[in-house]
Amino acid sequence: MTGESPAIQSPYVIVTYINPKNYYNSVIKKSRNKLVGSIISALLFSAYHIGIIGSWFNVLVFLVCIIGLAFVGLFLQWLSNKYETIVADWMVHASANIAINVIGALLIFEIL
Repeated sequence: MTGESPAIQSPYVIVTYINPKNYYNSVIKKSRNKLVGSIISALLFSAYHIGIIGSWFNVLVFLVCIIGLAFVGLFLQWLSNKYETIVADWMVHASANIAINVIGALLIFEIL
């Protein structure tokens, strides 16, 4: 997607966020046990987010990342359930992405 305008990239970003989120929610709704469904959803969330960079780390760091992201997934699911909309967890997720990107840019350009 390098070189494409933000207008072309925006639908891609929205679709890649909403599709996994809908999938995670469907896992929970189909589960007879909501706790088990939430845990499975959180593990899928963490696998989706760490899958690309998983080979960058040793096994212990990879497991810590998976567990940490699973807790983030549980928190985002809790937000979604509490406010009965994906907007709340979407805003938290977007804020985290912005913070990570800003920190990454500051490190790349050696401002930090």
